[in-house]
Amino acid sequence: MLTLPTALRTFAEILEKDGIRLYAVGGCVRDALLERQVHDVDLASKARPDELIEHAKAFGIEAKLVQKTLGTVLLTIDGTDYEHTTFRTESYGAGGAHRPDAVCFADSPENDAFRRDFSVNALYESVTDGTILDPTGGRKDLENRILRTTTRDPAVIL
Repeated sequence: MLTLPTALRTFAEILEKDGIRLYAVGGCVRDALLERQVHDVDLASKARPDELIEHAKAFGIEAKLVQKTLGTVLLTIDGTDYEHTTFRTESYGAGGAHRPDAVCFADSPENDAFRRDFSVNALYESVTDGTILDPTGGRKDLENRILRTTTRDPAVIL
């Protein structure tokens, strides 16, 4: 379980009262499970950028839109930066470009997980209670020291 600041947990509790569950996601969850040092915490939820910014500002948190298309907002809480992205699905064209051709915001981590690169990076930990969601089998892959894409066909991102 991640060790997270009280101010971040309090903000997550406020969001939950409005039906938005905030998750730590990706490498920070993976590293915590491996008992490695966590260097930064990325966040994700169903909150659209404008909605998240509105909630943050109401709570006195600095929030800045970083990338509208990808739904990325930078939150600064007690002097620490957290990058938040809205759950989303993506599609890519031919040629292997890193930037998606299409982005659609989603309402669940299960949708979001399958756009991520590897199962061990598609782990979500609830900021409020530490519950871990593992839509792609990343925990088992960590235990077995397997690096696997989130989809059967790595050329397909949902």
